[in-house]
Amino acid sequence: MKGTFYGVGVGPGDPRLMTILAVETIRSCPVVAVPLHGYERGVAYQIARGMIDDLDAKECVGFRVPMSKDRNILTEAYQRAAADIIEKLREGKDVACLTLGDPTIYSSYIYLHRIVQASGFHTEIISGVPSFCAVSAKLGDSLVDRDEQLHVIPSSYGLHRSSPQTLAVDAEKETDPEIFGGAMPEKPENESSAALAAALQLPGTKVLMKAGTQIGAVKALLRQQNCSCRMVENCGMPDEKVYACLEDIPEKAGYYSVIVVKEDSTYPKKISDSVKSML
Repeated sequence: MKGTFYGVGVGPGDPRLMTILAVETIRSCPVVAVPLHGYERGVAYQIARGMIDDLDAKECVGFRVPMSKDRNILTEAYQRAAADIIEKLREGKDVACLTLGDPTIYSSYIYLHRIVQASGFHTEIISGVPSFCAVSAKLGDSLVDRDEQLHVIPSSYGLHRSSPQTLAVDAEKETDPEIFGGAMPEKPENESSAALAAALQLPGTKVLMKAGTQIGAVKALLRQQNCSCRMVENCGMPDEKVYACLEDIPEKAGYYSVIVVKEDSTYPKKISDSVKSML
C-alpha cells in the first residue's frame, strides 16, 4: 500500500496555535519532510517540536531549494525533493511536510504536492493558522468589516523583481530563511516599487507579507499613502514585537514581519471614538 503525502500547516509561531488535526497527523506519520536550512531543521520544525514529543525520533527527509529565480533550476530542485518523498511513499510510509502558516498560502510545499500528486500518490492538505490572522488577533482588531476587501501582498517580492518576466515560482518562500539559511539575494534597490504602490491603491485592507527584507522601501511607499499601518514582527515567536504605527516601525526588521494597512490614517482613533460614543 502506498503512503500518503500530507502538507501540514503548523501556524505562525506559537505551537499552541497548531490545530488538533495537524498535531494528530504529524504524530501518525513515521516520516517528516522539512527544509534542511534554518534553525535546526527550520522554524516549522521547531514549532512542531513544541507539540510533538517524539518528533526527533521520526525519520526525516530534508530538502534544499537553491537560491535562484530560474524556473528550470527551481523545478529541478522540487523534483529532486519530491523523488525522495516518493521513495518513502512507495515504502508505504506516510510523510508529513511541515510548513509555516497554512500550506495554501505562498508555500513551497504546494510544488511538492503537485509533483507527488501527478505521480499517482494520494496527497492531503492540513490547514494551519495563517500569519496575518494571528497578527490581526495580536493587534486586537479585525482584518475586514462588512463589505471591506482584503488584499494579501508579498511586499518585498514586488520591490525586488525587475520585470514581469522575472516572476519566480514562489513569491514568498523561495527566499525564506527557513530554506536559504537566512540569506537573501542581492537585488537592485527599488526597481519595481510601482507594483507595490499600485497594490496599495486597492480598496480595503492590505496585508503586506514578509515586509522585513525591504522594510525601508516599503515604509517610503507607505508614507505617501493616507493610511494607518501597524506591524507585528515574528508573531507568536519568543522575540515577537508589535509596532503601533508606521513611524514606530524600524528601518530594519526580521523576515517574518507582517504589516496591516488600513485605508484611513485616522482609523485607530475613529474606532476608539466610535466605541466611546456607545458607552
